[in-house]
Order: sequence, then C-alpha cells, then structure tokens
Amino acid sequence: MIAKKKLIIRLFYFSILYLSCKNTDNSASIMQDSARSAVKNDTQALQSKSADNGKNGEDEDMDKIISNYIKKYKTPFLFDSIYAIGNDSFDVSLTHYCLMDSAIKIPKRYLRVYNLDSFITHNFETALKVKKNGKMLLDKKITKNDFGKYLYPDLKNYGVLFYPEIRLDGSSFNIDYSISIPLTDVGIGIIMKIDKDGKIDYIAR
Repeated sequence: MIAKKKLIIRLFYFSILYLSCKNTDNSASIMQDSARSAVKNDTQALQSKSADNGKNGEDEDMDKIISNYIKKYKTPFLFDSIYAIGNDSFDVSLTHYCLMDSAIKIPKRYLRVYNLDSFITHNFETALKVKKNGKMLLDKKITKNDFGKYLYPDLKNYGVLFYPEIRLDGSSFNIDYSISIPLTDVGIGIIMKIDKDGKIDYIAR
C-alpha cells in the first residue's frame, strides 16, 4: 500500500512539474475559492480524519496531491505557434481549460488511498484554431467524447481530458492527451491527428 501511495505521489509531482514548465502566468477568471468549493465536502472529510487521527507524512502528501489537482481548475494551458509544412504556413492556437461543471463524481473504490467516499470534479475541454496560409482551416472544441470509442465505461463516467502536448509529425499535427481518472493512475493515452487539409483522426496510443 505504501509503495502504491508513493507511485501515485511521484506521478502527480511529475504532472505538476511538467505543467508548471508549459503554463503561462495568465490570470484566470475562476478564483481558487470557487474551485475549492466544488470539492468542499471531500476535502473537509479528509481534514476531519487528519484532525482525529493526527497527520503523518503520507496524510500530508495525499492532501498536497488533492490541492495541486484543484489548482489546475484556474490555470488554463495556452499554446500558440506557427509551423511550415512544404510551402504552407500553419498558425496553431489552443487553449485547454476547466469547465467547472461539477459533472464528475469519482466513487470510493478509486479513492481508498485518500480515505474519501467520493470526489466531485469537472470536465476539461480544448478550444483549437488552425489557420492555413492565413485562412481558417479548423475551429473546434475538443472533449473526451471525441475519443469515446476508446473509452471503457469508467473512463467515460469518471475520466478527464488532461492537458495536451502538441507536436509536428511529418505533414500532420498531433495533439497528445491522456484521459485519466483524477487522483489515480488509471487512464489511457490518445491522439488527435490533424492533416494539412484539416482532416481529423482519433487514435489510441
């Protein structure tokens, strides 16, 4: 059990370090107090347990994982770059953000390490615009539902579309995501592949 907890901790520390390198310092309109209110009951339950039993190092680590995840609610990921493919120029602009919809309730079976009965969280989506030689080629909102054929029921119900990575792959753009259940290491990698004519393919990694 301790080894599993340490594995979860390492995974989320890596995620936070990765995002901190890529995210900008833009202020989001959603305040942290609003984000925390969406999971108020769960965090209070964890705090109550700690007060009754006394915090040890692992309790504090679990609290930190939850706190760091909640911070993502108010930190959109912004990307804007220009690529050349042959004689064509592509301007790729992307914003990945939290919907604050309280639409996901993670059940107890995924939260035993945190001693929580449930965890209320939100969906994320990506707003993507691609211009080819100055003309709009693609203007799309991307959600986890776009990858629905690859998701088993629990990922459909509890999974979140985590922050993307954009890369040029020959004559196409790849947007790499994971769809994972928050606070766990349960999930899959998926790719949105966009060719130079704007055609989209959804691929499992």
